Amino acid sequence: MSTMLLISHEVRDYDAWKPGFDANQAARDAAGFTLAFVGQDSVNPNIVHAGFHVPSASAAHAFIDSPGVKAAMAAAGVISEVDARIVEIA
Repeated sequence: MSTMLLISHEVRDYDAWKPGFDANQAARDAAGFTLAFVGQDSVNPNIVHAGFHVPSASAAHAFIDSPGVKAAMAAAGVISEVDARIVEIA
């Protein structure tokens, strides 16, 4: 069984947000995350959806709850609450 973290949130401007997302790659690598996809909502292009393969549910929780990640997301332009779902893939 594998574990994925699925997130959705709104950003001020996708094109301005994406470089900030890319700049946080080292933190995702250190946490053992592998990007499966990142994309824009089909109705509102400033709503971002991303999926990551993660080592465990606890690793996903620790990452999304970390002050550093929250600060990086705010600095990149995230303007909504983050909807984070941890999914166990059978």
